Amino acid sequence: MDGALGFNTFEKQDKVLVGLNGGMDAAVTVRILQEQGFAVQAALVHFAGMADDAVETAQNAAKALDVTLHVIEAADTAADELLKFQLLMQTADKLDCRFISTGHYARVEQDADECRLCAPERAECDQTALLEVLPQEILARLILPLGEFDKESVQEIAQDIGCAE
Repeated sequence: MDGALGFNTFEKQDKVLVGLNGGMDAAVTVRILQEQGFAVQAALVHFAGMADDAVETAQNAAKALDVTLHVIEAADTAADELLKFQLLMQTADKLDCRFISTGHYARVEQDADECRLCAPERAECDQTALLEVLPQEILARLILPLGEFDKESVQEIAQDIGCAE
């Protein structure tokens, strides 16, 4: 069955925790996963030095997307990609979420032995370098739906759902 945005949907409601910073890419990630049938919750990892309105921006996005937002305080720490994913995983475990997701433009491919981080379908927005620090246990639970899209398509979806930048 296809959802409203044309994505495959699932009968089982797997839970996924999406890193939501209030930006367009994260918002589109939430909507894609909702359309695919996931039970979506969101989390903002709040690092030291983030904009004063970061929490409010994420709260507004979560409200518009009809998802619960969990704020993870990491205020004494500078932004760190590995730490962000570790905190998302810990929170996902507490919330009984099977998967985590972000709005990064990359893909994860899984075979019998391991997960591999791969470039997105369109090279214009390749963010694999940002994620190279992630260990297997995180990659195995990571969903990166934007790896299948180009930036223009993501912007079109964002306009359709009312969260274009």
